[in-house]
This record gives sequence, C-alpha cells and structure tokens, in this order.
Amino acid sequence: MRLAVALLGLLLLAGGCSDPTGPEEARLTAAQRRWESTRPTSNSYTMQQRVLCFCVTGSTTFQVTVTAGSVTRAVNVTTGESLSVTLLTIFRTVDQLFAQARQGLTRAGVVQSMAFDAALGYPTTLSLDPVRDAIDDEVTYITSSVTPISP
Repeated sequence: MRLAVALLGLLLLAGGCSDPTGPEEARLTAAQRRWESTRPTSNSYTMQQRVLCFCVTGSTTFQVTVTAGSVTRAVNVTTGESLSVTLLTIFRTVDQLFAQARQGLTRAGVVQSMAFDAALGYPTTLSLDPVRDAIDDEVTYITSSVTPISP
C-alpha cells in the first residue's frame, strides 16, 4: 500500500513538471526548419527590417543587406541614406533572430511575442524583454520581404 501511495505521489509530481515553453519551442523549431529548407544557399539576401527600441533607429524601416550570413548594409527606405557601419549591429540576420528567440525561451517572460512567415519560415516579428524590471530594454524586430541575392 505504501508503494502504491508513493508511486501515485510521484506520478502527480511528474505531471506538474511540464515545460511551459514547449508549444512555443515547437513553433520556433518548425519555422526554423522551414527557413533552413528555403534559405538562399549563399546565405545572402535583402530584407526590410524595423527595430523598435530605445535606440538610434527609432521606428524607421531599413532595407538590410545580409552577405554570407552577416549584415553588411542598411539603407533608410524613406530617405535612401545608408546607416553607418558602426550601427549595423542594431539589425539581426534571420539566423540571429532565431538564436535570440531560442535563447529567450530559456528564460521566463523574455519572449513577449513571435510570428513567422508562412512560406519561408523567417521571424516576421520577435518581441523581447530581456530584463523584466528594467526600463527601455525592450526590443521588437519586424522583418519582411526577405529576398535572395544572386551569387
């Protein structure tokens, strides 16, 4: 009888230990697999990206060029002005967006929302709050129009 009660207790305890990020992790993994199967072989592409943060870009949309997996250029779509090379670190490649989302899911509350392109899988929206009680650390990446660059 004691053994049955102990086993029942273990089953109840184990049942309460589910991973709250499970469904989000599964969505992220499915989208990343879609991206990996459709991404340009050279890992070079252009995209439009807006970074909503307490930073120099404000809410401006930029045409971002990714060459061999690195951000190499960002042009303001309204003014046509190129952003300084030193400011390119504000933007994220598709692979960096996936990495940030995956890392964010390991800590409760960091990923506020994420959405993915239905056809290509890349994150269209990734909203993060890295430090819960901090002010002005929130950042949202809005990405669209990912287009391969011919090698």
